[in-house]
Amino acid sequence: MKTKTYLHLAISIFIIVLFSRCSGLEMQSKWQERNLTIDGSKQDWENNLKYLKDEKVAVGITNDDENLYLCLVVSENQKIMNLLRSGFTIWLEPQSSDTEKFGIQYPIKGNNMVVQDFSKRSKTIDQRDIQEKLINKILIEQNEFLVLNEDKYPLFTSPLNGDNGIEIKIGYEFKQLVYELKIPLVSGKEGLLNINTISNEEIKLGFVSEKMERPDRSRNAQMGNKGSGGGRSGGGGRRGGGMSGGQMPQRGRITMEPINFWVETVIASK
Repeated sequence: MKTKTYLHLAISIFIIVLFSRCSGLEMQSKWQERNLTIDGSKQDWENNLKYLKDEKVAVGITNDDENLYLCLVVSENQKIMNLLRSGFTIWLEPQSSDTEKFGIQYPIKGNNMVVQDFSKRSKTIDQRDIQEKLINKILIEQNEFLVLNEDKYPLFTSPLNGDNGIEIKIGYEFKQLVYELKIPLVSGKEGLLNINTISNEEIKLGFVSEKMERPDRSRNAQMGNKGSGGGRSGGGGRRGGGMSGGQMPQRGRITMEPINFWVETVIASK
């Protein structure tokens, strides 16, 4: 009996260790040979993008002596709208330096009036143009990004292409959202990363948007809501609306699928 107990315990420990090792995504940063322009296009990333099947996005990570470059390509409409409506944060957590975990947020959470106003008028716009027009609108209205500490407390805001060396640009091409970020590796004005390429620094990168829900305005949901009124009783004492026990159906809500995953990478050296 004890043998079986020890066997089950050993199997359980093995499974826990196995899953703990497989839970994080690993990607090697590639050395950036030529200049990379942060312009919201994936043209410079075609050979450096890795498709993450479970996340349904593509990610690129490169660096040179001075900067770390990140690219995220999103194809699914719900993920795109979630990123634009709820805000999007890239978290950076160096593993061996004294630099604390911090996040760069753009678009900024809460500054989504542009999206809400646009969504009210989007019924009259060709669906193929909605994402591109919305992104262009955000680029005009939101010209700053936010830097957060690990507790999500805002540290400071900065222009998208400010004098601290950080550059961000989002674009829309071939029905895909392209997000590019450039951030200095070594101490700059803000001293965010403090990484030297010769140290083979390990760094965790988080790609996170907030979970959001929106009302289900489909015909079925609206019919269900209308049917919840207290109509005349039918056979068997049921109230109108087809629900037993007097229960009233709730209007459905559609969850907009968030982006939420972490990647472990090692800074490349030449």
